[in-house]
Amino acid sequence: MIIFLTSIIFLEIHFLIITLYSILISFVVTIQFNLYLYRKIKKAENRLNSLLYFIKIDFSLIQKIGKNQIDNCLNFIYLIIDYNITLSENYREILSKIHCGASPELELINCLYPSKDFIIYLKNLLTNNFQLDEYSDEYFSYSKEKDFKVYLKQITTKLSIVFFVGVFFPIGFCFLLFLLSLNKFMMIMFIPMLIIFLDYLFKKFISVNHYLIGFIQNDSNFEKQKLEEFLLLIKKFALNLRQNISPEKALIKAFNEEKENIPLLKSILEQDIILFLNGMYNFNQIINSFKENLKSFRYHTIINSIVNMLKENAYFSSYKIIEIINILNKHKKLENKLNVIIKGEKFKVFLFLFILPIITGSIGSLLPFLPEISKSLISLEELNDPFLFLNSLDLIDLGLILIILLASNLISSYYFLKIIFFRNKSFFMIISGIIFLLTFSLSIINIVNFIA
Repeated sequence: MIIFLTSIIFLEIHFLIITLYSILISFVVTIQFNLYLYRKIKKAENRLNSLLYFIKIDFSLIQKIGKNQIDNCLNFIYLIIDYNITLSENYREILSKIHCGASPELELINCLYPSKDFIIYLKNLLTNNFQLDEYSDEYFSYSKEKDFKVYLKQITTKLSIVFFVGVFFPIGFCFLLFLLSLNKFMMIMFIPMLIIFLDYLFKKFISVNHYLIGFIQNDSNFEKQKLEEFLLLIKKFALNLRQNISPEKALIKAFNEEKENIPLLKSILEQDIILFLNGMYNFNQIINSFKENLKSFRYHTIINSIVNMLKENAYFSSYKIIEIINILNKHKKLENKLNVIIKGEKFKVFLFLFILPIITGSIGSLLPFLPEISKSLISLEELNDPFLFLNSLDLIDLGLILIILLASNLISSYYFLKIIFFRNKSFFMIISGIIFLLTFSLSIINIVNFIA
């Protein structure tokens, strides 16, 4: 209504046109607003689902050690507050209402949650009165793992769509120029269209954040090694805790025993360990410094969960740390399945890198000569004056076609290599570009020789 009334007052445009674009603009704004809310809620859901593994393990430790068994409902509320997540603020309000006489169970049920998995887990706890029970992993619905398994089933089809667009868009552009007379602006606009389309498909189908705590995107060897070293360190730390020694001694002992096997973490921890041994750091300072240096939500979450468990009971925490390691290893197995599928596409990618420039170079070189060749074929006559025709050839069109097709070939090559997480993209992109230029040049020379 604001756009409509403003347009009526200040613009001299037809009433129907004003109505049409007012409705269109309001529709677009509404969609964007709803998408903003949806993405915000979805992000909160994914974060909560990622933390649910640790909440479950952490709370099972509280149940196991039998701390204030009759107040496990309150213990659960305190646990969520300690995690300091978006839901923590709601639980602080619930705690205030409980102090004013409200029923804890009723407040927990009436609270709004962004995660279906968390709701299922909470209902199971409420049903069992928050008492110790033999919960199994199958008893809970981890939607992120299920979604990832569905993603694995769909990934081959999604890869085929990206390859189809990357290959047939440039080829289709060549045939479009055969059939239609496009102006220079329309030809230039093809490049941003291809980039936008491929980038959208890549983000939508390939570069998906699965929010699995043990999943590392983009096949980063550095991150993979860091995670391997981290798992090795906390596993040794957990085994040391079973000897009924303090967490400080368990960490120092684990570091000394594994420092030759953890070169990345050694550079992060070594100085802090020395400061601790000299009495300049305490255990909490070591942990906080370690978290900050790792710079990742994954490690912050795991370390915070371990610290919370150590506050409850260091000995039993060792068993729960092993559970965390098992979850991370489970996610790594799912990731390995994806990597196997991606690696299986390498042959197809390298095949396209060599075939695409040959096809586009061969077809693209014909485009500047097409009008005169078509005219001669229709009239069934030879070219009247080949040299006159060559002199009248529009070099700007020839150069524009060359640049557009070369750019589209490089763009497709970049996204193909990005799909298989190939690091040395520049080398193969240059090779593909050289193949295109050679094919284009040789085709031009052959055509000119044929005409002359």
